[in-house]
Amino acid sequence: MDNIQRLPATKSVLITLKEDLNTYNIGHDILEQKRELLLSDLLNYQYQYTEINRMMIDLFNLINEHLLNLLKIHYMKSENKNIMEIHVNRTKLHGTVKFEIELLRSELINFFDSFEGYGPVFDSIINKFKELVSHIKDWLELYSTMYNILREVEKTSKRVRALENIFIPQYKRKIKEINDALEEKEREDFVRRKKIKELKR
Repeated sequence: MDNIQRLPATKSVLITLKEDLNTYNIGHDILEQKRELLLSDLLNYQYQYTEINRMMIDLFNLINEHLLNLLKIHYMKSENKNIMEIHVNRTKLHGTVKFEIELLRSELINFFDSFEGYGPVFDSIINKFKELVSHIKDWLELYSTMYNILREVEKTSKRVRALENIFIPQYKRKIKEINDALEEKEREDFVRRKKIKELKR
């Protein structure tokens, strides 16, 4: 009901306001229950999300390890083992030692001239990537679900706060105001009737 402050202090208005207040209280309880259920679901999804994150990190590390092994195998098969040379020169300067580091790069080697000898390592990397893609799919599903739950929790919390801080207090104040006005009117009517009776005697 809009603009309840303008409503007249009558019994019919009082009954309507009490019914509305009861509806708001029921709505408030339902929204709080909904928020609790959403938060409970969010905690369950958070556990799954954490587990998938952990598995993905483990897979990334395994893939990285396999790739490094692949590089080592290729390096060991390469005719040119001197991919990079490092020279450290030390010179004395004013009683201190000055270091100069020189990196000498050889010509770039041709990476993976053939697949001979790399089959098992490649298979392992591909399998890990397939597993990682499966986890990424689950991760995206969970992320989307959690995001939507968080948005719904935020909307529900706003509604709960609006009921707690605006609508319910406003209706309670108006109901008290009308109650007080009606009681005052009843007292005035009682005094008036009493005076009329006394005048008739």
